[in-house]
Amino acid sequence: MRSHDYSIEEAAGLMQLSEDTVRRWVSKKLIGAYQLGRGWRISEDEIQNILTARHEMEQERQFAPSAA
Repeated sequence: MRSHDYSIEEAAGLMQLSEDTVRRWVSKKLIGAYQLGRGWRISEDEIQNILTARHEMEQERQFAPSAA
């Protein structure tokens, strides 16, 4: 089954980030994307990887011992 590719605007909404942040990540090659015409496309798998990594970081922070 083929995954869906999203525009920067759509990806920003899915990841709850600003469009500027997603554009900056694309320009710094922190997120995989490809150019299609004048716009950029980001794969569903790439977005899912970012969301998973964010969730894992939040879980680690939640269970990390506090520095008290």
